[in-house]
Amino acid sequence: KLIDLQKLGIAPAYSLLLFLFSNFKNVDFTNLLNLLENWFIRRHITDYPATNKLDQIFIDLISKINEEDYAFELVESFLKNDKNYQNDEKFKERLVNDDLYEINTGATRCLLTKLEKSKRTKESEVNFWETTGEKKPKLIWSIEHIMPQNPDEKTDWLNIDEEIRKEYVHKLGNLTLTCYNSNLSNKSFIDKIYISENGNNIGLQSGNVKINDYLCSKNNWTIEDIKIRSEILVNEIMLLLQK
Repeated sequence: KLIDLQKLGIAPAYSLLLFLFSNFKNVDFTNLLNLLENWFIRRHITDYPATNKLDQIFIDLISKINEEDYAFELVESFLKNDKNYQNDEKFKERLVNDDLYEINTGATRCLLTKLEKSKRTKESEVNFWETTGEKKPKLIWSIEHIMPQNPDEKTDWLNIDEEIRKEYVHKLGNLTLTCYNSNLSNKSFIDKIYISENGNNIGLQSGNVKINDYLCSKNNWTIEDIKIRSEILVNEIMLLLQK
């Protein structure tokens, strides 16, 4: 969980964690770490509270814990008050309508990863932060645009109006995770679904990525599909981040 939080980017909360880990050595902080992950995902997607407010928020929180023994309920109520927390309605609106990939690629990747991990068993767990290459380590898992950013001219992606394609290419419903990004590239939807390597299906329909369930019955990928999948993923995310 700490590795996930580091990748998400929660530096303003380091002071809180150092304070708590130093002063409350026998406390189970599982709930706190989950809260911080959910809070920062929401914050990074909505940019609320503003960046210049974050350090002070956690300094103020530490001062409140100083006055009384640690209680998760106190931390939760402080971080979730209106001044420090974007409400569900506005957060959901941003998830549905914003170009998440362009707004904050890192946070979007963490969000997709968290959603995917929630659908896996211990037996199917994957290290989504695994890298390859020694001199310039590169993440094996990356975000894949189902409808590509720069479609191959030989594919039927060009049948979609360019302005409409640009409007939807970075939406949540058009994003997934893959460890075969370079293989999928700018290919047609069918090629992305069924592409194989050494006799193994490595495409989007291979069943290895659970957030691709909606793709499984599809023979093509339309703007309407992006809208529908956005709604599906957003509803799942809202439930997940409330746990």
